[in-house]
Amino acid sequence: MFTRFFWLCLACALFPVFAAAANDDGRERSAPNFGEYHFWHGALADAPTEITAALEAKFTWQKASLENHVLPLSPGGNWLAFQLENQGEKPEIYYLTLVNSFAVNDAKLYLQHNSSAPVPVALTLSADHKRSATLALPPQGETSLYLFIGSEDEVTLPFMLVAEQESRQARQETFFTQGLALGGIAALVCALLLVFVAGGNRQSLFLSGYFLCQLLLLSVLQGRNLAYYFPGMPVFIGLELPLLSLLSAILLILFCQSLFVFKEDEQVFSKVLKWLVICMSICLLPTVIFTGPVNLVITLVLSLLVSLLLLALALYLRQKNYRHATLFALVVAVPLVCNLFSFAGLGDYSRGLLSGNAALYTGAAGLQAALIVFLFGRQFHYKQQDIRASQQEALARARTSEQAREELLALQEENQEQLEIRVQERTLELNIALQELESANRELAKKNTIDELSGLFNRRHYDKKILAEYRRSKRNLTPLSIVLIDIDHFKKVNDNYGHLAGDQCIVWVANHIKQSLKRSADIGCRYGGEEFCLILPDTEPLGAYALAETLRLAIAERPMVFENKEIPLTVSCGISTYRQQADVLPEQIFAAADKALYNAKDGGRNQVQQQVYIDPLISESSHE
Repeated sequence: MFTRFFWLCLACALFPVFAAAANDDGRERSAPNFGEYHFWHGALADAPTEITAALEAKFTWQKASLENHVLPLSPGGNWLAFQLENQGEKPEIYYLTLVNSFAVNDAKLYLQHNSSAPVPVALTLSADHKRSATLALPPQGETSLYLFIGSEDEVTLPFMLVAEQESRQARQETFFTQGLALGGIAALVCALLLVFVAGGNRQSLFLSGYFLCQLLLLSVLQGRNLAYYFPGMPVFIGLELPLLSLLSAILLILFCQSLFVFKEDEQVFSKVLKWLVICMSICLLPTVIFTGPVNLVITLVLSLLVSLLLLALALYLRQKNYRHATLFALVVAVPLVCNLFSFAGLGDYSRGLLSGNAALYTGAAGLQAALIVFLFGRQFHYKQQDIRASQQEALARARTSEQAREELLALQEENQEQLEIRVQERTLELNIALQELESANRELAKKNTIDELSGLFNRRHYDKKILAEYRRSKRNLTPLSIVLIDIDHFKKVNDNYGHLAGDQCIVWVANHIKQSLKRSADIGCRYGGEEFCLILPDTEPLGAYALAETLRLAIAERPMVFENKEIPLTVSCGISTYRQQADVLPEQIFAAADKALYNAKDGGRNQVQQQVYIDPLISESSHE
C-alpha cells in the first residue's frame, strides 16, 4: 500500500521536470530569428510618447543586434524600431509578446506600412503577465514596428514575435505543461494531507504546507501574482514572493525539527531552529512595507541564509551518522543552487523568471519534491526496519527467556522432592509454632480478663460485658439484672486472721458464686477488693433476687475453715434491673445496684436488697 503511494507521489513530483523541459523545447521551436534593430533613449520627461514621421526623422537612431530575444532598456524613455517584411502574396498575422516588468511604467506600439503614417496598436496584459499584441503585415511590402517603453530602472525584457499559429500553439503548450506541473504538485499536497488526516503525522502536515507554498510560488513566478489581479494597487507589487518564500523556509525548518531527534548534548540545534523560525516569522512583517525589488533582495538573502544553515546542519548530522542527513542535505542544496542563480542575476520576477529558466525553477521544484518524497519513503522504510529489528530482538529475548525457564523448570523438577520435604518440615514447624502462639495468645487473653486470685472475670472484662449486654437488652427488649456482692466485716477478718485468711475468704466466696451461676450467659466478676458483681442477662428482678438469696444462704450456713479455724462469713447483696427505661445508661444501672447494696449494709448486713430503677419524671409524678 505504501509502495504504491510512494510511486504515485514520486511521479507527481518528477512530472514538473519533464513538463518544464518539454515546454522549453516547444518555445524554442516557435521563436523567430530576429536580426538587427534600432534604438533611441533619453530622459523620460523629454522623450515623446507618440511617433510621427517628423519625429522619426529627428531621432538619432543607434544600431543594435537582438541577442537571445532580450531587449536591454535604460532608465527613461526607450524607442525601438524593427523592420519587418512580407514577401508573400497573402497578409501574415504575427503575435508580439513582451514580458512585463514592475519597472516599466508605460509601453506603446506603432506600425507603419510602407510610407503611410504610424498607426498605434493596443498592447494588452495577458494572464501570464506579458504585454501582447496582434500584428497584421500586408503582402509584398515592408512594415516598420516602433515600440516605446518607459522604464524606471535598467532592465532587460524578453521580446518575441512569432506567427499567429505558432504563437497559439506555443501558448497552448505552455498553459498545458504549466497546468500539469502545478497539478502534479497540487496532487502531492493532497496526498500528503490525506496521510496526515489518516495517521496524524506532523511531518506530512509540514510537507503539505511546504509544497502548497511552492505551488503558489511557481504560480506567482509564472505571472499569476497580485500585481496582475490588482494593477492599480502598487502596494501589492512584490508582496507574495517574500511571503511565500519565508513561509516555505519556516515549514522546511519545522520539517527538519520533526525529522531529526537530537541527542541530549545536541539540543542546542533544536533551540537554534526554534529561534530561526521565530526570526523568519518576524521577517514576514516588513515585507508589506518594502517595494518589489527590495523584497526580492530580502527574499533571496534570507532564503540563501536559511539554505546555508540547514545545509551545514545536514552535513554535520551526516558526520554524526544521523539517518536521512544525506538526503536532507540534497533537499536543501536544490533551492540553494536555484537561489544562487537568482541572486547572481537579480532579475525582476515580475517579468516572469520562468520565461527564460523554466527548466531551472520548475525542474528544481520537481526535483526537490522527488527528493523529499524519497526521503519520506526512506523514513517509512527505516521505521519498518526498526519495527522488524525490535520484533526480532523481542523474539530473541523471548527465546532466551523460554530457554532459561526450561532450565529453571528442569532444576525445579530435579529438586522438587527435596523442596517438598523441606516445605513439609517447615510447615510442621510453623504449625507447631502457630499453635504455641495461639495458646499463648489465649493464655494472655485469659490473663487479661481473669482475676488471678478469685478465678472470676476482672473489672476490665466487666466493663466490656456490661456495655455489650446493655445494648443487647435494649435491642431485644429483655430485662438485664446486676447483683453487687460485698463480704461483711472483711476488714476484721484481715485484722484478726491475717491477709492470707482474707485471700482465702475471697476465693471461698468466688467458688460459691461459680456454683450459683447455672447459665453460660451469666457472668461473675470480681469488681475490686471484697466486692463482686454478677451480670444476669434476660433475668427478671425475682430471678435475680432468688439467685442472690440462695448465694447468701449458702455462704452463711457453713463457715470457712482456715488453718483449723472456722471463720464465719456473710455477704450483703444489692440488685438493680434494667427494663428499657428512657435515658438509662450502664453506669446508672450499676449505681442503682450500688445503692441497693448500701441499703443492705445499712439495714444490718447479711441480706439482699433490691433497687428498681425508676425514671426521675415518673418518680416526681408519683410523689405528687
